[in-house]
Amino acid sequence: MIFWWNVVHYALYRLGLMRPPDFRNYPDDWDPWLGSLLGWRTRLRIVQADHCPTDHPAIFAAGHGKLDDPLFVWGAVNRASSEKIHIHFMMRDDFFVGPPRSRLPFSMNELTRMSGCLQISRDQVQLSQLKPLINVLRAPGSFVMFPGRSRSRSGMLMEYRDGIDEPGGVSFFLVHAQRRSPGLRIPAVPVARTYNPVTRVSTVAFGPPQYLAADASREEQRNFDLGLAVHIGDAVELHALHLLAAVVYLRCLHGATSVITMDHLLRVVDELQPVLRNQLVDPALLASPATTLGAAAGWLVQQGILRAVAAGHLPDRARVLSAPPLETQYRRANPVKYHLNQILHFDQLVRGIEVEVLRGIRGEG
Repeated sequence: MIFWWNVVHYALYRLGLMRPPDFRNYPDDWDPWLGSLLGWRTRLRIVQADHCPTDHPAIFAAGHGKLDDPLFVWGAVNRASSEKIHIHFMMRDDFFVGPPRSRLPFSMNELTRMSGCLQISRDQVQLSQLKPLINVLRAPGSFVMFPGRSRSRSGMLMEYRDGIDEPGGVSFFLVHAQRRSPGLRIPAVPVARTYNPVTRVSTVAFGPPQYLAADASREEQRNFDLGLAVHIGDAVELHALHLLAAVVYLRCLHGATSVITMDHLLRVVDELQPVLRNQLVDPALLASPATTLGAAAGWLVQQGILRAVAAGHLPDRARVLSAPPLETQYRRANPVKYHLNQILHFDQLVRGIEVEVLRGIRGEG
């Protein structure tokens, strides 16, 4: 019901008959509606919810891989905080510029502002655009920002973009808000959404809140922002498709031509147990590795990058090793590399997988 009231309210506002609506006034009503629309009951897992603050202010610093990340982060924060934190979002002001979005009969920029988005010019940020975000924290309130500045096209965390530690980064807001409101202590909370296309389940994980002193030097601010990227990466959850993608890619890279068997995959999982205990892992991978890895292999068969044979699977080696252009079609062009890229920052894990892959190749020889 509240959804339709908001639609009517917005229509009356456009006709000049009502004041602009503020959709943030209805979090308890929007959550079940969005949850039903996006299937959160079965497709959203919240991990380490105890790291999510239950009062303002806070900056939620998130990785960004999918278009609907803001909705899933909003739902996770709302639920993890027991609906006590209602967040704003930092958003680029040119997202809806140009067709087809600009041809809609209503203004998406206007609607997102009514939903709590504060817009900035990503490449030419003005101080006047940053002040409203500082004021949100001082209110006190909270907002979400994506330090990587845009969605990852390759699957890599932040895609190694420049600018994560420039003015306008997380540390900038922490320092300036705390300096202007002495006594205010603001955490930056790392957040990562990991989407598994095989199960269509999204895991939103919160990392330990990070604090920065109001009098932090520029060097301390820079180190804080770079360290925060590491904490965001630590909140990525490993699932079966990640592990399978790593095995497939590394076997192709090292010239293996034999069939990838389930026995080999299970040996890799078994040998990695000491490493897996030190990071977030999809519980299904640990509880039923054969089932989840088999489903992941079936998904890659559907993508045309694996071929099922009697004893296991054979990869399309040329496609697996290809380097697609860094654009939105990257994940479709090479789903193996795209999902491997999501866990490349887990150095010990990737090294462990490579050791087992090489051991398997030697055993086959």
